[in-house]
Amino acid sequence: IYKRNCLRTNRECRLMSGVMMLMLGASGGGAGGWILEYNPSFTDTWGYGPPVLSADGTDSGNMYVAMGSGNTSEGSVIVKFDKSGSVLADKRVASSSYPLYYPQMAVDSSENLYLAHVQSISQNRIAILKLNSSLSLSEQPYYGFSNENTGTYQSITASGSNVYVGTFFDLSSGSRPTGFILNGSNMNVSSGHSYFGVDGQSPRVLKIFSNTIYLGGNYRMGTSSDRFTVMKFGSDFSSVSLSRGYETKTGYCNDLDVDGSGNIYAIGFVDLAYPNTRDNLVTKLNSSGTAQWRKSIRLQGDNNTNGFISGQSTQTGIAIKKTSEGIVTIHQDNKNVNGTNNDINISLLSDSNGGLSESYGIACTSSNWQTSLGLGQMGALITDTHVYHHAKANGKNYILKLPIKDGADIYGNYTLNSVNFTIGANSAADVDADSYDFYTASTSPSSRTISKTNQSNFSASSVSVTPNKLDI
Repeated sequence: IYKRNCLRTNRECRLMSGVMMLMLGASGGGAGGWILEYNPSFTDTWGYGPPVLSADGTDSGNMYVAMGSGNTSEGSVIVKFDKSGSVLADKRVASSSYPLYYPQMAVDSSENLYLAHVQSISQNRIAILKLNSSLSLSEQPYYGFSNENTGTYQSITASGSNVYVGTFFDLSSGSRPTGFILNGSNMNVSSGHSYFGVDGQSPRVLKIFSNTIYLGGNYRMGTSSDRFTVMKFGSDFSSVSLSRGYETKTGYCNDLDVDGSGNIYAIGFVDLAYPNTRDNLVTKLNSSGTAQWRKSIRLQGDNNTNGFISGQSTQTGIAIKKTSEGIVTIHQDNKNVNGTNNDINISLLSDSNGGLSESYGIACTSSNWQTSLGLGQMGALITDTHVYHHAKANGKNYILKLPIKDGADIYGNYTLNSVNFTIGANSAADVDADSYDFYTASTSPSSRTISKTNQSNFSASSVSVTPNKLDI
């Protein structure tokens, strides 16, 4: 793969997108995609939740983003788009009493939205706001256990008529993690279990496949530090059939996908043995949890760090999905196509061995992409043809629609509202990750009573969101 240092006018980009759209029958911005800027006049000082969610995992249907301010006056903003980038609805949800910290969102097949956040009173607790497809607020209960604190990390997803939540409610050693299920029609708790044998945890991703619950994050299962971990539960958190952590090194699992044979594809970061210690990890596990391959995507020929530097910002592996084209991953990197700013990178890997077939990146050359992401559920929406990814730079919010293959068709320099972007090839390689395997950690779920309390402190109001889009 090579980079074309071409400068395209907006007209040239639109012509190319139109031709490619006719060739491939794609929607929206064509086989290429688009850069969409939207600004809801809102201060998202505490970051945002999942970058892009959808009830339809294709290039049709609608998509959603959520952002939280961390203060009571602004609350959180939810924006509903169609897949061409047009705004269909926007709402601010706020309380006169409570700020909304670290919002995480789920959307069900009826396009009801569930916004989970930490509500800080005398102790932290989890509140879940339910909005319908028109973004009208219908429920707003909070949940707790024995007057114990909940953590700042939580994950949420919806499947059928149920809403699944992963978090922890108490701080006693060996019993922090908790998973519970809500009946989406009335938001009552239908099942709650804690995972004994697991000390600390941060549930960064929670997904449902074939009525089976999968959790990924960083867990302490008899170790002194957090491990890149994947867990597989039965349909109600009452049984664990798989609990696997990456040996020896500290790490996080940020996203996962499961195929029809039960193989698990997971992505995140691990402290690997490179000069600056941080690197991404992409792995395939079979249905029993045995690693089929473990890869680090070495970007730009860089032998030290492939991630943003320091703390939370080293979460380089963002999202993963098995598609008909292969395994698609999203990474973030501080060495980009022009060697100065950080990149958002799209890579295509072989299902059989994790071999890299293509990798390209998009940089905001006017200002770095925001290096601090939401604290959980960082996956983007990946379809069989495109990636939809939420990003922030230059004080503005963006949704990027990018092709999962043939990225060379959109290489070039672009400008949207005086902000410059560059798309070009990565000098990337797939490198076998450290030869540590995944170990099995014993966990024993125990029933837990989660209490629901109704409240009426929140209200929804409209905000003004004006999108500007550039086809690429």
